[in-house]
Amino acid sequence: MGSVGKWILGAVVSLVAVVALFFAAKAHDNAIYYTGLGIFVACVLFVMYQVKLAFDEAERSGHK
Repeated sequence: MGSVGKWILGAVVSLVAVVALFFAAKAHDNAIYYTGLGIFVACVLFVMYQVKLAFDEAERSGHK
């Protein structure tokens, strides 16, 4: 995947994370609340993993 594709994927996942927080904030029962928080946490972890991959790739190619 090209660098632009990675940026687009990161933006989409970040948008999903924000929407999940809105669902959790407006939840009327615990299932939707915890599902929203779980999706948010999963999205944050995915974005952090994408950042790790970018640093690993930069280290392999010799960039600082």
